[in-house]
Amino acid sequence: MTTASTRQPDATDTCLLFGFLIGVYMEVAVQLTASIPVPNIIAAFAGIALLCRHPDWIEEKHVIALAVVILLFLVSIFCAADYGFLKKRFTGLLQLSYSLVLSYGFFITAVRYERDRLARLFFGFCIFILVGTTLENYVPAFRAFSDFARSHLYDFGLYISDARDELLYGRVRPKLFTSEPSAVTFCFALYSMAWYLLSKWKWKLPAFLLMTAMGYFMMRGPTLLLGLVLVGPAELLSTAPKADGAHKSQVTKLAAVGGVTVLLLGVAAWAATSLYATRLNDIMTGSDPSFFYREIGPALVAFDIFKTHPIAGAGLTGEESLGGRILSVFLAFPGFEPKWPIEANSHVLNNYFWLHWVYLGLVWGIVMLIAISFYLRQLGTPSIALCWIVWAVFGQASGAYVSPKTWAVLTLACIISILRAREPIVRAEASEAARAARPTGAYA
Repeated sequence: MTTASTRQPDATDTCLLFGFLIGVYMEVAVQLTASIPVPNIIAAFAGIALLCRHPDWIEEKHVIALAVVILLFLVSIFCAADYGFLKKRFTGLLQLSYSLVLSYGFFITAVRYERDRLARLFFGFCIFILVGTTLENYVPAFRAFSDFARSHLYDFGLYISDARDELLYGRVRPKLFTSEPSAVTFCFALYSMAWYLLSKWKWKLPAFLLMTAMGYFMMRGPTLLLGLVLVGPAELLSTAPKADGAHKSQVTKLAAVGGVTVLLLGVAAWAATSLYATRLNDIMTGSDPSFFYREIGPALVAFDIFKTHPIAGAGLTGEESLGGRILSVFLAFPGFEPKWPIEANSHVLNNYFWLHWVYLGLVWGIVMLIAISFYLRQLGTPSIALCWIVWAVFGQASGAYVSPKTWAVLTLACIISILRAREPIVRAEASEAARAARPTGAYA
């Protein structure tokens, strides 16, 4: 009889996992009320369905650890200054809790897949993006259909800077049913990285490089470089020892992974200085507002928070509570141009890594890192460092701290860490079972 612990996910689970990945990719939100959006409704449907299908896969220690994390986030919003924004912070807490629960639904199913089976799912999504962006680039009717769908799926945040794309990248970047081109490149970089780390195919390195090159020609966005930067370090952090404990083979494996890391970092450096030379020049000369609002500005505000609100920061989703403080911080920085528009504080802090510190301050920021690390350990990750490095690096290309996408990135890194460590253990158990079953005196 198949037990809950040994039962494998079925085709319905695979469809729901694919739906969750689509949700993370598209980020379609609906308004629950005039002031409360429900982020990522597609991922919500898939995540809840996965939880409902497999309640026997939910473990008590996971639930307790997750509840502790949410409870600590609740305490943090009461520690933040100015209770006039408490309602807004509570809304942020609800959205964050919802995002963490959805990611847990993704976790309990994905972690039960074999590595290669889950890798094929991510590979399929990458092919979908490559084919879709190719069609959008070269088939005008398909581009028109994508733009028509986007205009009905998204109420705000639609990317319209096509002239800027022409100037920086030589073409209008494809959006492929998302609100902006960076959403396409973000998920392509994330999912191709996941495929590489999960796949056991011996030719995966040249395939990954080819896939990234195709991504550049179809999408152009610099977010593609994140995969190149992360794959090597992520593989080093999640390389498990051989089942037989052979020291020599382990050293050889680490040396090979180190070589791949140097190669990929070199490719990323070359791409940044040649393929993205125009964008890099704008960044170096301080004439790129997008880079400022994505990288420099959020860091400046976070360090200002360390001085002004070090205990509990601005509170969850508390950018507006800072008032004109954000503009003051920007104006004090020599590289900021006053002519750059600021429509709302929430629009210019597009980096969920730095938002962690803006929302929570230095003290509660560290407390929550420890609490979430405890949760990750309860989930079974052997490499907390891998989880946080992947989360932090991809945070440089995405905002929306309370969104399901943010916590799906951390959860995916946790899943990769577990599955990469599981195989040597399985091989060791199989080898031990074979030795135990061998007749006494058999030739070894």
